[in-house]
Amino acid sequence: AAEPHVRGKSLIVESRAHALAAGIFTLLLGLASALAVFWLSGQREATREYVLVTQKSVSGLNTQAQVRFRGLRAGKVRAIELDPKDPRNILITISIDADMPVTKGTTARLNYQGVTGLAYIQLNDDGTGSERLQSDAQIPMRRSLLDEVTGSGQDLLSNVNQLVLKMHHLLDDQNQAQVSQILQNIEK
Repeated sequence: AAEPHVRGKSLIVESRAHALAAGIFTLLLGLASALAVFWLSGQREATREYVLVTQKSVSGLNTQAQVRFRGLRAGKVRAIELDPKDPRNILITISIDADMPVTKGTTARLNYQGVTGLAYIQLNDDGTGSERLQSDAQIPMRRSLLDEVTGSGQDLLSNVNQLVLKMHHLLDDQNQAQVSQILQNIEK
């Protein structure tokens, strides 16, 4: 009769040992997962946040898009939202390395990567201001190269349209008769 009692105690001790092992495994797995998330998040470097303001389209720009300072990788886009004070403005929050020399002469521009349509932010410094900007400062955003080309194309089409209208006016029936008269007078 003593055997079943001893067997029951050993089963209880074994199940407690398994529960303890499972608990330790779960804690270690949770700790490893938290460490992996911290490692992959890339938040180990000191960064500064700035806000870009534009009224132009930001199509192709996504959160986590690259931010480059004069061609060098400098950070990422953190948020893109409408300005609650003025819905015409789009606010782009960027986070860049703290050691990047962002000054009052720094401007931003939306650039595109090849033919993919993906956009990134290009920061340039024209050298006019040497005073460094503090975090959360606003950086002016210039027209993108695509916007400039589109604007130039529209101007060119407008000029061509005016030229065609003038040519049409120059070659109307009355002017054609006058040109014909001039040519006849020259011939005489």
